[in-house]
Amino acid sequence: MQISLEDAFRGVTKKIEVPRLETCPHCGGSGAEPGTKVETCPTCGGRGQVQQTVNTPFGQMAQVTVCPTCHGKGKVVKTPCRECKGQGRVRKQHSVDVKIPAGIDTGIRLRVSSQGEAGINGGPSGDLFLLIEVKPDRRFQRKGDDLNTSVDIKYPQAALGCEVKIETFDGFETLDIPAGTQPGSKLRIKGRGMPRLRGKGSGDMNILVKVTISKEPSAKERELLEQIAKEMKVTVKNKEGFFDKIKR
Repeated sequence: MQISLEDAFRGVTKKIEVPRLETCPHCGGSGAEPGTKVETCPTCGGRGQVQQTVNTPFGQMAQVTVCPTCHGKGKVVKTPCRECKGQGRVRKQHSVDVKIPAGIDTGIRLRVSSQGEAGINGGPSGDLFLLIEVKPDRRFQRKGDDLNTSVDIKYPQAALGCEVKIETFDGFETLDIPAGTQPGSKLRIKGRGMPRLRGKGSGDMNILVKVTISKEPSAKERELLEQIAKEMKVTVKNKEGFFDKIKR
């Protein structure tokens, strides 16, 4: 069963359609046409098993096998139900409400009690098992109970510090980026990851800081950057104009 990462974060109830064997409504699971009788198997006397004596190199031995007449049911149907052909069950589509807990992850198997296939001879239904697969999310990458994302900032913001808005499943959070933050730094917002499936609290939101540099700075930007370079006593390439190239 596929669900979104946000559904896994919040916990939801999903309605799904499941093909399953259900007790035949026409015969009530007996396999016999209404008004006719289900008789005790004459071969096994209703036990569903027969005992046979077989010869072995060590002498005769008693062997118990499934009754060949009733196939272990202990009863035989003389007039099979016209709806289920004597099987006692019919295949139908069934709607099931599945409660998905917050914090669930890929590979976890959910059990829904009494929503499996009907038992034989009108017996109780079994359980339905669902294998969960959480689909990738374009905004976040999950690692355990933590969520990972990234934010792009400009060089002045990294150098001087700033505040940016970070998207979470609960809305936007303000993240303080300290002055002097280096490209590739990782910052954290505690408690904004996935809810812990078995335990209290939530994981964290981890943010990778990416510093973007303008590929074609404006004339004013270049002038300011050259002033910064001069102040820092570092060398930079000078941008040549058209006439500078002709002179060469």
